[in-house]
Amino acid sequence: MMTSSLGRHVAAEIGPNGTVVVQTFDAPIVGGISADGMAHIRSQRDLDEEYRLEAGPGRLELRPREGRWPFGWRRDRTPLTVEAPAGATVRFDSTSGGVTVTGFAGEQHYRTASGDVVADIDGGAVTIEGASGAASLTARRPTVARARTASGDIRIAADHLTSLEVRSMSGRVEVVGRPEGDGAFGIETVSGHASVGLTGPARVDAVSVSGQLRSELPSRGSGGIGLRTMAVDGTGPLVRFRSVSGGLRVADPAGRAA
Repeated sequence: MMTSSLGRHVAAEIGPNGTVVVQTFDAPIVGGISADGMAHIRSQRDLDEEYRLEAGPGRLELRPREGRWPFGWRRDRTPLTVEAPAGATVRFDSTSGGVTVTGFAGEQHYRTASGDVVADIDGGAVTIEGASGAASLTARRPTVARARTASGDIRIAADHLTSLEVRSMSGRVEVVGRPEGDGAFGIETVSGHASVGLTGPARVDAVSVSGQLRSELPSRGSGGIGLRTMAVDGTGPLVRFRSVSGGLRVADPAGRAA
């Protein structure tokens, strides 16, 4: 049920597991947990000027109106504040404005082109997509983490990683966390370098055509013309790294090699 019409504030009852979708061009999106269990979208300008609203049972969607700027977008940099229940499905898309979120624990999808994504969340299934913007994800509960960029750096810090899929062409990748369960854990780059800090038992299988592979944990490897490999043996989930010219550093934040 809608509780207000478009103005500077839209509120809707979407239920604890409803869906909120917000799309902007230049406007930053700031998201967090609502105090009353409803979905809220706020702006310092009238939302009618730039956006159209779509709402239905369990969902609230805000998308840009067609405008005079190329590609049908208006250039509005007024931030949007979005609040939703912790377990809601949230999809935020800001081409150059960036996305900053806190606290969510459900399914989450954040996408930018040149804007940065900063997510400090409880957990859940998180997908971050970008081109040149950086992606930063911090999570405390079990998390499925997916991140893809072209040149933007990626940083993931998660206490409980149940699945990991990271892909970047030239961006730098840093992952610190504890892999858990039977999920797939993989990092792929073309020329981007990666650092992996394992805070729990895990194995590593790394291959790079020309990048340097090194580990603070006991490892074995081989290097030659056209292919370099490294393996960190042990117990726990297997973390795979593949690159053309990017290197990998396996760190030991838990001090297991001491």
